[in-house]
Amino acid sequence: YEFRNTVKYIRSFSTVIPEESKLVTRVLKINSTYIPFKYATIEDSLMGHEEGICENQHFLIGNSATITNNHFDAFQLLKKYKPKGLRVYVPLSYGDSEYAEMVKKEGEILFKDQFAPIEDFLSKGQFNQVLNDCGNIIMNQLRQQGLGTILVALWKGARLYFNHRNPLYHYFNLNDIAVFRLSDLPRLNILPSNRTLADINRPSLLKLYGEKAVLEEAKQLINFIGING
Repeated sequence: YEFRNTVKYIRSFSTVIPEESKLVTRVLKINSTYIPFKYATIEDSLMGHEEGICENQHFLIGNSATITNNHFDAFQLLKKYKPKGLRVYVPLSYGDSEYAEMVKKEGEILFKDQFAPIEDFLSKGQFNQVLNDCGNIIMNQLRQQGLGTILVALWKGARLYFNHRNPLYHYFNLNDIAVFRLSDLPRLNILPSNRTLADINRPSLLKLYGEKAVLEEAKQLINFIGING
């Protein structure tokens, strides 16, 4: 009762992507103003390496040692379709340490010496180098997660495979950014090249996350707070 009584006073809110605002409005049953807000630009995330394209076709799965990544389902699916010789990178440097050990054990069983867990914290530059190696990224979450990693990977031309229930999948489709479903993994060898995907997606990524667009949204947010604060 206290929660329901409190949320009705919320006059505005922001989410990481607009698709989430529909969920907030429906679940909380509020009639508040949605104000876009982004906390990073594509230029800042790339650290001056705007021209880089994925150099290899290795896989990266998820973004952290959290159960919402649904690693085990992704592993089983990838085991069926992964070409021989390709490594499987899995970021496990933060999250639940016990869960990380479970993921690591299962990954080593399924992929043997091709499994490459990332257990140490990497600088942004070091992690971008890992992404250079990964032309295929699997994000099996049901919710928005790992957006920073996803944006850099898309810029580099990686093929992004989403769970179709993830709001990010729908968000990118609505904004003319080419992404794929997990069910597209069997078609891996006939999907567009990394260079083709980079050429397709970069204009839309700049439109959404370029410095100019992000600063403009920040100004709108500040003006709204100034008027309604």
